[in-house]
Amino acid sequence: MHYLADRAGIRGRFSDADAYHLDQAFPLLMKQLELMLTSGELNPRHQHTVTLYAKRLTCEADTLGSCGYVYMAVYPTPETKK
Repeated sequence: MHYLADRAGIRGRFSDADAYHLDQAFPLLMKQLELMLTSGELNPRHQHTVTLYAKRLTCEADTLGSCGYVYMAVYPTPETKK
């Protein structure tokens, strides 16, 4: 996978703690997505959403059947009320 900085952006705000977790988790998320692509679990020709969790963050990724791109959103995992 290659990160295309000209097509990426951050919307909204991350707290300092969430930004720190994003810095730690992003390489882990990328590695997991690469494994999903090579195993066929995530297919560039077929739309299929996967959800990953790491370091109190949620990552939703989908190829949208785009034949090569992976679209992803990363956001803080909402806390569950007890």
